[in-house]
Amino acid sequence: KSQVFRFRVDIAIMAAYKVLGYPHLSMALDLGAVYSKAELESRCSGTPQRKAQLEAKLKDRTLFSPVPLEKAFNRKRKAETQRKPQWVRSPALSQAKKVDDFTGPRRRIAEKMAGDILEAGKIKEKDLLNVLKAWGSYDNKRRKNVRRRDDKPVFSDTFGLAGSRGSPKPVMTSMSKKYPNVTELMNRWFLSSVGRKSFFWTSISLNIDYQAARHRDRNNLGPSAIRGLGKYSGGHLRYWKRDPLTCKVEHLKKKDSILLDIKRKIHYFDGRKAHEVTHKSGQRISLVFFCVQRSEKMSAALRRRATEMGFSLPTSAWIEQAT
Repeated sequence: KSQVFRFRVDIAIMAAYKVLGYPHLSMALDLGAVYSKAELESRCSGTPQRKAQLEAKLKDRTLFSPVPLEKAFNRKRKAETQRKPQWVRSPALSQAKKVDDFTGPRRRIAEKMAGDILEAGKIKEKDLLNVLKAWGSYDNKRRKNVRRRDDKPVFSDTFGLAGSRGSPKPVMTSMSKKYPNVTELMNRWFLSSVGRKSFFWTSISLNIDYQAARHRDRNNLGPSAIRGLGKYSGGHLRYWKRDPLTCKVEHLKKKDSILLDIKRKIHYFDGRKAHEVTHKSGQRISLVFFCVQRSEKMSAALRRRATEMGFSLPTSAWIEQAT
C-alpha cells in the first residue's frame, strides 16, 4: 500500500494541465497554455476552500486536460510589458533594461514543488531535475570570471553560505533564505547520491544552460563536487588538474587538461585550479557543491540553520588540513 501511495503522491506533485476553459477562480490563466500543478496552486493561493475548488476544477476535462510536465517548462511566456495595457506601463525613461518578470513566479513554483517532494519522502533524480527546470534565473552580472567573450547571459545562483564584503564571517545567501525547500532538496539528493561522509560542503552553485569560460574559483576551500543533469550532449568539464597557478588561465594548454563527463556521475575537482565547460547542445544544468573560506567563523545560529537545510559542514580538523 505504501508503494501505491508513494506513486500517487509522485504523480500529484509532477502533474501539469492544459487550460481548455476558464475555471473562474481569478487565476489569470491563458487559454491553451500549460501550467504545472504547483503553479496552479500558487495562482490559487488562499483558503483551503479555494484549493478544494481548484482540485474539483482540475477533474473537469472541459476545463483542464492532463499533459506531460515537460510541456509546462517549454511553453513560451509573453513578456510582461506586452501583457500590461499601455496606461499601466512604466515611463519609457525608467525602463533601464528588459528582465524576465516571470523569474520570481518560477522560483516560487519550484519552491512549492520542492516542498511537496520533501514531504513525500524519497528524492529521485528526475524529481530534482523537474524542480530545476521550473527554476528561473537572472543573468548573474557578478560572476565576471565565468562570462565568455560573446557576453552571453550567465544563469547562475548560489545557495548556502557565501562570503560577505562587510564581515569576515560568511552569511546565508538570499537564495537559501527565500527558497529553503529548493536548497534542502538539492542537499538531500546529493547526500543520497554521494554516500561519502568525508566530503563536506557549505554551498551550492546552480548553473543553468550556459558555457562557463576558463577560470579559477579563488574563494573556495578544498575539493568541489560537480554533477550535470538534463538532456544534453557535450558540456564536459575541462580541468587542469596540474595547474601550476603561476600563469594566467589563457596561457594554459588544452593538452595539459583532462575532460570530466559530469553527466554520467559525480566528479571531484579542485575549483581553485583552472577549469571550463566545453561546447554543449541541449539544456545542461549543473550543480557544484563546495566549501567557502572562513566557514569556521560562522555563528552557532547559522551553523544550526545550514545543518537543518542539509549541508554537511566541515570539521575544524578538515579546515586546517585544507587551508
